[in-house]
Parts: sequence; structure tokens; C-alpha cells
Amino acid sequence: MIKRICLLLGLVVLVGCGGNEALPTAVPTAPFPQSTDTQGSVSLPEAVPTGQLAPLPSLSGVAGGGGLSGGSAPGSQPADGAAAAIVIADPFAQATFTLNASLPTEPATAAALRQTPTGELTTEAARQLANRFGFSGDLYRENSLAAGDAAISAPTIYYTFDGPRTFSVDPWSANYQDNSAPYDPANVPDFASASQTAVQFLESRGLLDFPYTTRQGFGGDVLVLRQIEGKALNQPEIVVGVSPNGQVSYVSYQVMPNLETIGNYPLIPAAEAWARLQSGVTANNIVFTVYPAADTAVANPLTTARSWQRPYAPGQTVQLYGWPNAFLPASGSGAARVQLYPYQLTGDEEVINQIAEAAGQQIVVEGVMGDDGRTVTVNNWSSTSQEPLTWQGLVRRDGDRVLFDAHDGQTFQLPDAPADLPDGLELFVFAWNSQPAADGPPLLQWERLDEATLPSEAAADEVGGFIEIAPPTYESLSINSVELAYFVTYLFAEGTADGRLTAPTILLQPAWRFAGTLNNGETVEFFVQAAGN
Repeated sequence: MIKRICLLLGLVVLVGCGGNEALPTAVPTAPFPQSTDTQGSVSLPEAVPTGQLAPLPSLSGVAGGGGLSGGSAPGSQPADGAAAAIVIADPFAQATFTLNASLPTEPATAAALRQTPTGELTTEAARQLANRFGFSGDLYRENSLAAGDAAISAPTIYYTFDGPRTFSVDPWSANYQDNSAPYDPANVPDFASASQTAVQFLESRGLLDFPYTTRQGFGGDVLVLRQIEGKALNQPEIVVGVSPNGQVSYVSYQVMPNLETIGNYPLIPAAEAWARLQSGVTANNIVFTVYPAADTAVANPLTTARSWQRPYAPGQTVQLYGWPNAFLPASGSGAARVQLYPYQLTGDEEVINQIAEAAGQQIVVEGVMGDDGRTVTVNNWSSTSQEPLTWQGLVRRDGDRVLFDAHDGQTFQLPDAPADLPDGLELFVFAWNSQPAADGPPLLQWERLDEATLPSEAAADEVGGFIEIAPPTYESLSINSVELAYFVTYLFAEGTADGRLTAPTILLQPAWRFAGTLNNGETVEFFVQAAGN
């Protein structure tokens, strides 16, 4: 049977750059314990003899996983009953390549570097990083007694809170969120201002202690990319979102603290990399990214759909369903902190601690909304097994009432409907129950409304166990820049002996970066593996 699926390759927006051009300090030399085979799985080879360089895996966004990226090589014919192999049509197969830049003749060698997982994060280390981000309150850890398979436990994640601000950290990354400075991808400050705000925030906290450059990402994000010998990585270690009023809204922080040099590798000449690029992008496993044309506005794909949470007035009695997130004091004693998304539960300490013990269970809470609109004082609670109600349909206004016409023919009233809810909007509605109304359709006790923005049906061929993915094709491209850069690859192991999940080993290896313009005005960059093994 032939199935038609259409896949549009994602576009990553990275425009503009600037920042610190200083060279990094030297890092110690260390052996490289992991490698990948041709299928991308992680293996642990025998020790590399002294004086020999460890083999490097092919460039990819993720090694050891099942990720799919532009330029991945075709798969092999699967065995009976196996998942279909993926074959990506080469969008540049018929393109004419033109070189409008000189091909560098040096360097002849470059270092490859490795970041190894640091293991379990200590409470002291979490405290120190929280302090640098400006948090001095108690540390908590999430109570996940009922979460998932008991044989596999994730590393501890530490949390701390300060009013609308939240900070979390685990062995791999840290995240900062300030709900008082909401991020709006449709109304971001200009990049120069946002970049200055982000850099000042990070530098004032001692969080930019490595050479870097900044670039613009989706929706105005400020990307901070490490530089190795003046050459930027292809992925950021820090991402900062700045609100329209110029405050830092969030920070994703994945800085590599223990980079080691694994060897100084001979490089293929840029001319050889250019020849490989022309002889086949997909066939040669060359990773590429296509960017929108200049002055083309591309919204953040994660934030284009609008959503509304049910509003409650201060002092209003509310009934909430859900699964509580319980945070236990990292010190081992004291009051728990419990959230029933998106609200914090307050009240008698014994009651709150009882709810914390119900982590992983569905509960119903009756309480009173606080003046801040974010806290609910609990009057009573109980375990429940209430099934949620979900519909898709259209909103329409009927005088003072807001009605929801579900596609299954039912009609409901939406109490407390947001004033900015457009008439005629297609919605997904999430609710817990409905109640008869004194007049008109029943009242739907909704919790969340989401704009319905589903992708159209895809188009691709599946023949004999193969799925062919057809991206756009290009007629010509001009390469305007050729330089040595550093490419990031994540090497994931299955887990440690006790079943605990671990952060990946991160490999930074040199690659020839070719950047240029496509015939339709879009821009493109290719990364060709530079280190010969």
C-alpha cells in the first residue's frame, strides 16, 4: 500500500552575531572513551593505544538515538516486522553549486573536545548555582514516588522559588523562569537591546565565564554560543528570552564545565570538503540547515497557537482537578511545596504535606483563590479518578453569552470566557465536567482553551518498508562563506549499572562550514566533517 505523507523540514532562525572574540584558556588532554558505529549506537571501545587518536563519530545532532536531521544517510532495508527505514530525498541533488568565497588552506589540524557527565548533582553544587542566579530560598526536590517504572530513576532535580520566579537544576542543565516578565514572541525588543539585556544579566551573575558570541534565535531568543579558538559552536549553551519591557523572562543554561581536549586531529583540506559537498549532501552524510530569506518573519513554531487558562477572581471558591507536583525540602525536614498546575496550594501544613504524599495520584481540591491569582488556600481535598472531557469545535458569541459548538453536535456555555477570545475561533477545549444551566445550554466547567492549529496531511511514499521524505528541492545555490567551525554531537549511553538515567557525553569536533544563498532567497549552511580518522 502506498501512503502519502508530506514532511516540511523545520527551519532554524539564527541571524546576527557579535560578542566576545577572546581565545579560550587551555583545557587538559584526556582520552576519549566513547565512539559510535555506522548505525549511530554508542559503544565503549578498548583503550586507545598511547600516541593514537580515537576515532570520531560522523557528524549528527544526536548519536546513539533515533533522531532524524537534514542530510542523514539512507537507511537499509528493514527485516520483516521491523520499522520502516527512512530515506531522505536530497534537496540539492539537481542544484548547481557556485563558490563565491576562497577556500581556506589552514589550519591543518584542530582539537576535538569532550564534555563528560559529572554524575549526580550535590545539594551544595545546586545551592551555589541557585545563588548565582539570585535565589537564596530553600531548595526542594520533586517527590516522584509514583512516577514511572521503579527500576529506572532519574537524577535528582533541585528547585527553588521566589514569588513569580522559579529555578531548577539537574546534572545536565538549569532553567530560570520569571512569570512577572512574560515573554511575547510577537512583540520582542530589537535584538541589539535584547542581547545587551541578556549579556548583562548573565555577566552580573558570573555565568559568562567562557569566550562566546551571541546570535538571534526563534522569536527573538538570544543564543549564546561558545567559541573554541575563535570558532563558534553550531549550538548554543545558553538561551535567553527577553520580555517586551526589557526584562529577562527565561534562561536555559547548559554550560559545559569540564571540557577536555581528546586530541589534535589532522583536517581534510577545505577543497576536499567542497568536493564532497558537491558530490552529494545526503549521500555524504552532510548536515545542513535552511534559514528563511532575509527580512522574512518566522514565528516561533512552539508559540504560534494561542491558549487561555480559566481565570478566577480573588476570593472566588474554586474546584480544581489534577495531579499534584510535590516538592520536598532538600534538607529532609520542613513543609512541602505543592502545585496543582498552574496554582500553588497553601493552607494547613499537615494538609499540604498529606497532599504531597499523594504525588502521582489524581486529586480534587476545593479552596479559595488568593489575591495574587496564583495561590489557592485548600479547604478540603480527596483522591479521585475523574475522566477529563475534551472537544474540538467553534466559539461563537450570543449576546452576553459565549457558546462553544463542539463538532459532535453538542453546545455548551463557556463561563468566565476570556474577553480576547475571538468569535468563530476553532478551539480544543479541556474540561472536567459540565453542569445544567438555568437558561440555555449546559455550563462547561472548562480549564483550558487552545487554538486548534493542526498541520495538514502529509505526503510521502512508503513502498516495500521504506518511507521517502520529500523536502523542497533547489535549482542553484551560491556559497559565500567557508570557515572552520565546531559541531556538537551528543553521545547517549543506555544508562548506568543501577538503571539511573545519565546526561550524555558531548563531543565538539571541527567541521568545515559552508554558508550561502539558495535560488529562492533562503540561506543555507552545511557542515562537512573536517577531522580525518
